[in-house]
Amino acid sequence: DLGTGRRELGGSTNGSNTVALAFGGATSPGAVQTATEEWAFTGIDPSTPAAGYADAITGDFYYNSSTGEYKTVNDGGAPIGTWSSGNNLNTARDNMAGAGTQTSAMSVNGSNPPPTNISNVENYDGTSWAETTENNTPRRYGTANGPSGNTSVIYIGGYGAPPVANIGNTEIWNGSSWSESGDLDKGRNNLASAGTTTANVAFGGETNPPFGGASQAYTELFDGSSWTEVNALNEGRNSKAGAGTSGAAISVDEGGNTNVELWDGTSWAETTNYNTPRGGFVTGPSSPQSDVLLMTGQAPPGFLANCEHWNGTTWTE
Repeated sequence: DLGTGRRELGGSTNGSNTVALAFGGATSPGAVQTATEEWAFTGIDPSTPAAGYADAITGDFYYNSSTGEYKTVNDGGAPIGTWSSGNNLNTARDNMAGAGTQTSAMSVNGSNPPPTNISNVENYDGTSWAETTENNTPRRYGTANGPSGNTSVIYIGGYGAPPVANIGNTEIWNGSSWSESGDLDKGRNNLASAGTTTANVAFGGETNPPFGGASQAYTELFDGSSWTEVNALNEGRNSKAGAGTSGAAISVDEGGNTNVELWDGTSWAETTNYNTPRGGFVTGPSSPQSDVLLMTGQAPPGFLANCEHWNGTTWTE
């Protein structure tokens, strides 16, 4: 588990279940955080049946002289690791979006109490956070993806300033500045997305103000300049999390609903539900059929620090 249970935080794993980053969020209404935590894999690689011996075979029984314990060599399973504190964000916030990797991450926008939308953007280099160029439209409840928080990020949708609360704005970060691209066909907040700045899929969300808005099943594909509506999710939902690519994504529900759907580039299909109902969590972009990390969230009346790993078939704490 994370050291601090919280909701509406930002995070990233981008392609690996052995490193991850979790940052910001809230521990109670109005108590926004700057806390940053890093996940580090500290066990045998779950993809190989190895125990430090070239000839190790799954099922072998051996003695670990370092720990004084007898152990078996296992194949597969969730990676075993630990969370440790990293340097804090400069600006406390929740409802932000996160993108990139553990050593090249980005925290995009979000809100401070009461709440107030902000356009602050920070980059993480694996050690510390630094303020960088703000984007063009202050908003919260947007979604972001990108292979590198320092050089390549797309930020989509969100909840802006009334009366045009739900916006379809798409902005792309090139490492030094933000540029406007084609808007979503249907502006919305609390949506999720997967992919890159040139090939992305955005799905779900709300088309009315947050907290009681109308949940949507809309799915749109981005080709680097414009969005096209495609086959919808099987269930309309908001405050979801997403991971993967524009051709192979995963949609993870929240708020007491543990539904999960997989996208194959054409349509969505229901798959195995995750274990612990929660809201305000994040997942990491990766290969969704085999490797996703689901981190923390809210389960009234408290906040969760739980993490679950998806191996393409099942979810494991």
